[in-house]
Amino acid sequence: MPDARGVLLATRWCQDPDSPPWARYKTPTTWAALLALPAAHGWSEVADVLVNLEHAIVRAKKAAKRLEDTPQEHNAKLALADAQATLESARSRLQKDTYFAGNELRLV
Repeated sequence: MPDARGVLLATRWCQDPDSPPWARYKTPTTWAALLALPAAHGWSEVADVLVNLEHAIVRAKKAAKRLEDTPQEHNAKLALADAQATLESARSRLQKDTYFAGNELRLV
């Protein structure tokens, strides 16, 4: 019987549009055994936060592109650029602090 947390993490990973295409070559149940240990250590929660950060970064970029070059929207562009930089910094720090210690991958 596959590990339930492993199946949940594998399902999220396989359904994520940013996952590599080869991730979908197998079913989440097949990946569950491999992802059971990372899922048991809370990897799925951290991954959810990273996905939300990625989504917010993409939305900030899209919103900035849609704004006109008018004085009224200049402040909004500045605020979006600042938000994007802050989100990218948070994403980078979370990735480094959570997953990487030197050149080794570690799972929390």
